[in-house]
Amino acid sequence: MTNSGTVLGKLGMLFILCLLSVVCQAQPVILSTHNTGVIDLALHLEKFPDPSRELTIDDIRELPDASWQQNELPFISGPVTHDAIWFRFTVQTRKPGEHRWVLQSRDSLKQQFDLWILRDGKVAEHLQARPAEGFSQRVIQHRDFVFPVELSDFSESVFYIRVTTNQRLVFPLELMPERLFHERDQFHLLLMAMNAGIMLVMLVYNLFIYFSTRDISYLYYGGIVITAGLFFGAMDGLAFQYIWPDLPQVQIASSMVFGILTPAFAALFTMHFLNIRERLPLMRKLLLGYVVCSVLITLFPIFGD
Repeated sequence: MTNSGTVLGKLGMLFILCLLSVVCQAQPVILSTHNTGVIDLALHLEKFPDPSRELTIDDIRELPDASWQQNELPFISGPVTHDAIWFRFTVQTRKPGEHRWVLQSRDSLKQQFDLWILRDGKVAEHLQARPAEGFSQRVIQHRDFVFPVELSDFSESVFYIRVTTNQRLVFPLELMPERLFHERDQFHLLLMAMNAGIMLVMLVYNLFIYFSTRDISYLYYGGIVITAGLFFGAMDGLAFQYIWPDLPQVQIASSMVFGILTPAFAALFTMHFLNIRERLPLMRKLLLGYVVCSVLITLFPIFGD
């Protein structure tokens, strides 16, 4: 009786472990009549770190399923690492419908991105994107990393993604029909155009006041507007697309440079507008020191490796 109970207990434990392995495995993206919108892929991903950065797609495909770890967060995030991080997910189409889809990663400043699409067990496509490449070299001319995806009716496609970065790994990854991508992008462009228009009006107004009064405070305020506008343009990718498309190194450094210069101009504006030279001389020295340090710090992303 004791031996039979032990055997039954072990079989029960084995059954539970099998159930857990099934539950913990990332579920495929199933395209049906109920999900033809934007699909956040975070919870559908499995990941595998590659410290050597030397594994190829063939090496990765040979890994056992147990080597992959499901991404359990509703977003894709990780610590600062020099590893290459591999992701994979599966898309199953269970109805006739949209054939032209788009895979979009919004953070194009930090990641080097390789995408392999497998159909019938073979590599059908290999696409890549690099922050250090000119804008014209992107697969789709867009401020984000955007990849075209063709999905046939009643088919299954396996996607492998290799990401490398020297910064904290944070990037949203979405799959959507091409038509919806363009519709959503137009609305986003409208919002950014409105923001750019407001900042342009602020710049012109402050420059007009400066030339009328010769009060340098308004010139510094204009510096705030310019650097803040370029910072947001660099972060969103519009500056890379329209201002310096053939200067990827400028794009990589611009977000940090303009992010530092904006509060530096704010400090200069505060010093002169409030006239703290006489009222708060110690505060003036602190603000001047902050401005000098800010300018020196901006030299690192410009001239550093």
